[in-house]
Amino acid sequence: MLKTSYLAIMISLLTVNCQQLFSQKTVGATRIFTNMQVDGSLDDDAWELAEPATDFIQMEPAKGEKATEKTLVLVTYDDKNIYFGINCYHKDASTIV
Repeated sequence: MLKTSYLAIMISLLTVNCQQLFSQKTVGATRIFTNMQVDGSLDDDAWELAEPATDFIQMEPAKGEKATEKTLVLVTYDDKNIYFGINCYHKDASTIV
């Protein structure tokens, strides 16, 4: 009886972990055919083509809760490179350590 209960608990835990693993969101990458200006700024025309990822959640301090600050992630690629554009907003940047 104990082995059966243990097995049922293990299967339940594995099922929950698999659901969490496969329920993750994905970010799409947009193929670009123009030259990307890599300069730390997201005002290049190629970034306008990318679909932004914005719905982030916290890992700490409140795991699973909606992020308290806005974050924007853009992903593009060409024949030779993958480009990541990330803009992390903060209400008061002077508090960042």
